[in-house]
Amino acid sequence: MEDKSDSIPLEINDFKVLREQELIYVDKTHFISSMLTSGIKNWLLLKPRKFGKTLFLSTLENYFAGNQGFFKGLSIQDKGDFKKYPVIRLDMSILNGSIDELKEGLITLLHPISKREEIILKTDNPTYALFGMVHDLKEKYNENVVVLIDDYDRTIIDRIEDAKRITEYKVFLSDLFNALQSVKGDLHLVLVTGLSSIGRHALRQHLPDISDISCSLEYGQICGYTEQELTSYFNPFLDGLLEKMVSIGFLEPNTDKDDLLKFIAKKYGGFSWDGVTRVLNPYSVNRLMHEKVPEGFWQKTMKTHFITKLIAKDPYSFILPHYGEGVAYVIDEDDIENLTPEAVMFEAGFLTVDKIASEDPANDSKVKAKKVYELKVPNEEVSSILAKGMFGALFPWLEGNKSKISFYKSRIMETLETKDAKDFADIIHSVFSKMALFDPSALFDWSLGDKTRIKCLYYAALKKYFELLGFTESSDHPNEKECTNITIIFPDKTYAIFELDYLSLEDGEESHPEKLAKRIETGAESLVEDLKKNAAPKYKDIAKAVITAGIIFCGGDNVFVKF
Repeated sequence: MEDKSDSIPLEINDFKVLREQELIYVDKTHFISSMLTSGIKNWLLLKPRKFGKTLFLSTLENYFAGNQGFFKGLSIQDKGDFKKYPVIRLDMSILNGSIDELKEGLITLLHPISKREEIILKTDNPTYALFGMVHDLKEKYNENVVVLIDDYDRTIIDRIEDAKRITEYKVFLSDLFNALQSVKGDLHLVLVTGLSSIGRHALRQHLPDISDISCSLEYGQICGYTEQELTSYFNPFLDGLLEKMVSIGFLEPNTDKDDLLKFIAKKYGGFSWDGVTRVLNPYSVNRLMHEKVPEGFWQKTMKTHFITKLIAKDPYSFILPHYGEGVAYVIDEDDIENLTPEAVMFEAGFLTVDKIASEDPANDSKVKAKKVYELKVPNEEVSSILAKGMFGALFPWLEGNKSKISFYKSRIMETLETKDAKDFADIIHSVFSKMALFDPSALFDWSLGDKTRIKCLYYAALKKYFELLGFTESSDHPNEKECTNITIIFPDKTYAIFELDYLSLEDGEESHPEKLAKRIETGAESLVEDLKKNAAPKYKDIAKAVITAGIIFCGGDNVFVKF
């Protein structure tokens, strides 16, 4: 089957362009049919960037423009009436600056529509102008108006840390949506897309009947590619992709097409907003099919300083989800004051729904209960993004410093070869003492059982440190959920297995450091014995040598290593 890579759309979110140029379009038009037969007028769709929100909005725009020819062969071809309606489409992603600049920007968005429709804007107030435009279009065409608003919250997301700015912007949104509510009798359909729920309160307040389908099971596949869609639409490219990935060493020579699909799903899939349906990142899939090299495509579009800020603010929030343990969080919040870092990461696509754990009962019987979700990292690409953000938060002094990286790598290898426990402990201490969060015990109430979170912080940091130095890590991590076991493979096939633990001070140990030292040494010896018994034997047939090391962290001043 011919591999036509030039038919894969890259950075194209215009439905009309896709159809005119006969590029691949994964059919989502059956969701338009569902929306139109539901009786619902106002819709909200929140998804991460690069997931197809804008393309779906463009598809709607062409449907309501009556461009029936572009829908030939699609699901809605025989179901839609393709009746033409006046359409107002506003791309709010381009709005930026102060509130006055945002208002001027919205007027700028309305000008080309007024020119196209030969309607005069009678005011420079954007909310009044939008109100007047809807009224004038209804009068001109004698048909209700379709309003499509894309990326309504881009300004909020770009300034997530500026609470004052967000409050001002929410007032701006309230005025905007209040204008739509004032002309609801003249509206046929309203679709608002975005990334965050921060501005949702303004929507619900002024468009109270708006249907939020962001985490709806019925619309769970409206954005992204399902595995079935991957196989169906991209089948012509799979043979060529498989051949290329085998030739460059990403896959073994005996890999078949089913294994390739599993690889793609593991790398770019796993996204879910309802805990049931799962999709792949469409941007990354398109790039993979075109370039035939499995890189971090979505990652390259991200600003990792955003992640770094969140992790630095509350690093412990990301340790457990990042390393395998799903934690339940309420993510159905509207206000910036109530949004947790986990919720922000979920809405940005860095965490996804593993399952819906329960309903969080509201105190007021009139208030709808909020859903509680168990979140997890969706795939390897996102895991890499989080790791980079985590590194930026934990080791900013090492980033890009090749001389220091080379120095520490050489010292690590020398101390492991000589099994110099004291020197190795000194290296680890010198590295982690530079970490701003080196002694996290002060932030925790030990009665709450936070030891696991602290241990996982060290585990995540040590893993990232070894990765930064260029060491290869074994893919087999039997104790990863407990955040204890790290296995490094050296070029000569020597395996080094590290198991770590965190000890807190017990009563009397502060004034009797010899007691603490004895307990630390005993703990490290126990770790080494456990590794020798349970971990080392599995490598005896493939490793040149196996080094086992127990590492004990105890506050900011104590690191003990036992080989």
